Amino acid sequence: MSEQQLLTVSDLLGMPTLGQRLLAGSQGLDRPVLWAHSCELPDPWRWLGPNELLMTVGLCVPEDAEAQVEFIRRLADASLAGVTIGDDDPAPALSHEMLTEADRLGFPLLRTSLAVPFVSLGRTVALAGSARQLQQLQLLNRLYRVLAGLETTSTEALERIESVFGARLAVVDVVHHGAVLEGSLKVATEVVVDLCARAAEAKLPVGASLTALSSSVKAWPLPTQRPTLLMLEEGPVDLLDSFLVGHLRQAVIVPVNGVLADAAARAARAEQLFSAVLVGDVAVEAVQDEAVHLGLEGSKLVSFAATTTHADDAVAALGAKGLRFLPRRAQGRLVCCVREVDLDAALATVGSTVDRVGVSSAFGSLQQLRQAQRDALWALGNASGGTPIVSYADVRGSIVPRDVGAATELSNAVLGALLDDNDRSSRLLETLSAYLDNNRSWKETAEALGIHRQTLAHRLGRIEELTGRNMKSSADIAALWVAVRAVRHARDVEA
Repeated sequence: MSEQQLLTVSDLLGMPTLGQRLLAGSQGLDRPVLWAHSCELPDPWRWLGPNELLMTVGLCVPEDAEAQVEFIRRLADASLAGVTIGDDDPAPALSHEMLTEADRLGFPLLRTSLAVPFVSLGRTVALAGSARQLQQLQLLNRLYRVLAGLETTSTEALERIESVFGARLAVVDVVHHGAVLEGSLKVATEVVVDLCARAAEAKLPVGASLTALSSSVKAWPLPTQRPTLLMLEEGPVDLLDSFLVGHLRQAVIVPVNGVLADAAARAARAEQLFSAVLVGDVAVEAVQDEAVHLGLEGSKLVSFAATTTHADDAVAALGAKGLRFLPRRAQGRLVCCVREVDLDAALATVGSTVDRVGVSSAFGSLQQLRQAQRDALWALGNASGGTPIVSYADVRGSIVPRDVGAATELSNAVLGALLDDNDRSSRLLETLSAYLDNNRSWKETAEALGIHRQTLAHRLGRIEELTGRNMKSSADIAALWVAVRAVRHARDVEA
């Protein structure tokens, strides 16, 4: 069925028995009307789909002129066919600003005569769409036939669905924005970031969509193992109303969950190998066999360590990118072994999910992984806000001891009671670390810790008493700085 054969807003106005009159938005009279819904909720654009007509007695229409303008914009952004407001007492006065905005957007704003019940309008639209409904059922039959027998982890799912609907599709991860399933739809990075941010912030009802602000792309959150977003751009024939989209989403959820589960299983297997190598609990031959299976054999390798509170997201991003890697997750940190040729791509992939990064020198065998991890963690200890990515080769001249035993000995000698295992000592050590990280700025340190300047002054005084160091002495400040860095290094390596 072509778009020209569909019922339009103009057709509804041309039927006297439907009691419709146009108030504004005459440039949109050729909009097709696939269905007509009555809705009185304050956000009807969340519940209606593209090319569906909103019927309301006016309860959902705001009274304020500015709010009425926003109301029209939201309906237009959701690609509704238009809105018709009953000539009823509940309907507020429609402002000049609202009518002007409808004209500007070419969004049909209609009035329904008090003598005409909405059910008459709804039945008319339904009857006009009966042929279309048959076509939709045929499409669904074809959809489930082409998906029959498809492996749950197959990446061919979107290609087959696209062949049925003539639409371009893609599924992306809401957190790291990487593709989970790739179809023919290529979306600009800024559009993906915008839609994912809005999906993460909004608590959308099931089936509600988002519309890109700068393109024709629509998106639907999917209830998958990780938060994902189905992105869609229709072809020349507009068939996807909320009914078909519901089936499309269900068809996509299965392969998306399959791909996510497969990636998680591969990451878990790789993480087990990493841990086994570190503790020496695996034979050399087994390590080599597993390295071949994971695609890491025969390549120069490198290890990087990163501070993060989103290690799972970082691992998911690396998996979605198709990189070969061994992860090791710990509280507040992620260590990864990757091929040297993939290092730049790996760091770019995890960039939004990590803070500071330390990178080891290249090595040739997984048997060297333990030392490479230590080097990466040592480099991480020298990273800062000004230099978030630090290479082991670039900080060989650091005065912080690389050896864990030497680092522990140094920190014990300088910090003394601050290393005691109690809440007070931990709080004072955290305060000293923040004070040094913020270049001894009282204001920035107090803000970072969320405490008053007087509290900070008291804590710094206690630190001086317990360590015997003077905060005004350059030599003592230098010793404290090295000792704090040594503590970080020792704890990172031992964790």
